[in-house]
Amino acid sequence: SLALRHAQVPAGAMGLWVQALDEDQPRLQWQAGLALNPASLVKLITTFAALDQVGPAWRWATPVWLNGRLSEDGVLDGDLVIKGMGDPRLTQERLWLLLRRLQQQYGLREIRGHIVIDRSAFAPTETLPGDFDGEAWRPANVQADALLLNQKTLSYSFRPDPPRRLAWVTAEPALGLAGPASVPLSAGPCDDWRGSLKLEWIEGQRPRFAGSYPAACPEQQWTLADPEPASY
Repeated sequence: SLALRHAQVPAGAMGLWVQALDEDQPRLQWQAGLALNPASLVKLITTFAALDQVGPAWRWATPVWLNGRLSEDGVLDGDLVIKGMGDPRLTQERLWLLLRRLQQQYGLREIRGHIVIDRSAFAPTETLPGDFDGEAWRPANVQADALLLNQKTLSYSFRPDPPRRLAWVTAEPALGLAGPASVPLSAGPCDDWRGSLKLEWIEGQRPRFAGSYPAACPEQQWTLADPEPASY
């Protein structure tokens, strides 16, 4: 109870169940029948299921095909097909390495057809990013996808420019901002700098920062989910 008071968590707002796997009765329980949000404990179930189904040595793969004729000088007269298989670690850096490997292994240097993205490995989800907690801009709420490049997130950088009394805002990947590319600097400590920015996030629209950035802050990054995940 002392720990709960210290964390400012009411005893009636939590449930507890502690039981060894080889024992018939729990060692400790509190409000065990109360329906509550399991939060990060769900990771234990999904991790166990993954280890049981594919094993600890499983590695994700993203197959790539050259659909056409590749000339001796590296020109592909056809399409490059990338088939997403759900790799959650497919970042920009790993995509660059994948394309670099195509250059080294096949001598590919030019594509005269199309780059075809195949996302058919996963069925379209019927849920929305905000269904879990109403915070659709959180990267943890991005929905599963066969081609989850950069986890469909945007990393915003805020670089203070004291002489101009503003902070420059840039996005990576550079998919654009809804508002201006800068916010005014403000006084005060660098504690709740995200709250000071006053994020305006509307599904289907680019984020807008309507507040200010504390001048006491160094350059900071804020990663947000893309509001247009289907086109990412």
